[in-house]
Amino acid sequence: MKIVGIIPSRLQSTRLPRKPLHKMRGKFLVQWVYEGASSYKGFDKLLVATDSQEIADVVHSFGGEAVLTSSYHETGSNRVYEASKDLNADIIVNVQGDEPLIDCVVLEALIEPLKKDKNIGMSTLKRKFDNLEDYLSPNKAKVLVDEQDRALGFSRKWSSDEKIPPNVFHHVGLYAYRREVLEEFSRCPRSALEIKENLEQIRILEMDVPIAVPTIFRKLIGIDTLEDVQEFERIFDSS
Repeated sequence: MKIVGIIPSRLQSTRLPRKPLHKMRGKFLVQWVYEGASSYKGFDKLLVATDSQEIADVVHSFGGEAVLTSSYHETGSNRVYEASKDLNADIIVNVQGDEPLIDCVVLEALIEPLKKDKNIGMSTLKRKFDNLEDYLSPNKAKVLVDEQDRALGFSRKWSSDEKIPPNVFHHVGLYAYRREVLEEFSRCPRSALEIKENLEQIRILEMDVPIAVPTIFRKLIGIDTLEDVQEFERIFDSS
């Protein structure tokens, strides 16, 4: 079974300009992600998929592999698919390019369901909410799961109840796909619901593909703002 990890990375970011090249404690964000993902030894190949020659040059400067892709992709997973087409992989992992705390433990949890169950077409991750404020925030994606930890729905705002439902979790946006599922995903148009929620994983549910959602217990930090950078640096300094 051939497994490849692909880190989609682009310069355009509304909240943190030139985000992949933002330096945190002496390393570029894209470097933190690449080195963290490299700790997973199950990858047959790991590379950065980008539409920026500047990002590609930075990746090459720290010894990573990068490929140039179209600048017109609507989602990170579409960019990942383009980069994966000639790799003949069985499992393709979208390692989000803004997750500097990614490591082998998280990636193993993500990929394991696809190794164990041939009926699973995609895997993503969840964790318990830290507090009610996070649950109510539209900036925190949510996932509703069944008793087998299969995804039933995704949303940015599940309800305004002052109580977190027992089967709704904070969705952690890392994705592992079977090759044929990612290929079909790339051909399907975005639905009105996917566009409204701005959550690409909704397209997989609408394709009627079983999605495994294992739990992780570590908190990851998706870097979108300077406040996120400061939180990462606090964690780094205290470790």
